[in-house]
Amino acid sequence: MQRHRGSTKTTTEKNHFKGDWILRYQPMSNKAEVVVHAPLPNQSLPTGWLDGGRRIFYSGTQDGANEKSPSFLAYDLEKRKVLYSDDAGPSRALILAQSTGRVYFHREGNKGGEGQLVRFDPAKARRARGPGREARPARGVREHAGKVYTADRDGIWAFDTKTEKAEKLARRRSAAWTTSPR
Repeated sequence: MQRHRGSTKTTTEKNHFKGDWILRYQPMSNKAEVVVHAPLPNQSLPTGWLDGGRRIFYSGTQDGANEKSPSFLAYDLEKRKVLYSDDAGPSRALILAQSTGRVYFHREGNKGGEGQLVRFDPAKARRARGPGREARPARGVREHAGKVYTADRDGIWAFDTKTEKAEKLARRRSAAWTTSPR
């Protein structure tokens, strides 16, 4: 579970902000623990995804002063250390392919729009690189039979995690946000 303070404009050192928290909650015992405070100094964690099988927490991060583009964080929960981070983070959401552990996202483009689709492979733990195909990352999606289903502003999509190809399934009728429970 991640804790996010809300607007990144309020997360400044002037407001005593040192960075967001990653917390672990155990429903059976009703206990919570701090996994890490400020895994990246002065960064908030507005979007995130847990790969429970590999025990890696992925997040897009935003600097407390809100002066630069989002960064990317892969945090190893077992070793309690940053597995990987760089300055090319997701503009909004992530796709997790549970079968491979790969994470896909759009780097934030010019003027806050969507940029290049990139892939991070935790087995290599190296800089993300683009698969060269389009996908539509969205929050709250799960892989089923090798495909991840997402929704964005213009449609419903299926992303094949083997071919890394996206297929538009339907047009959206509303511009409202879409999500699903984890």
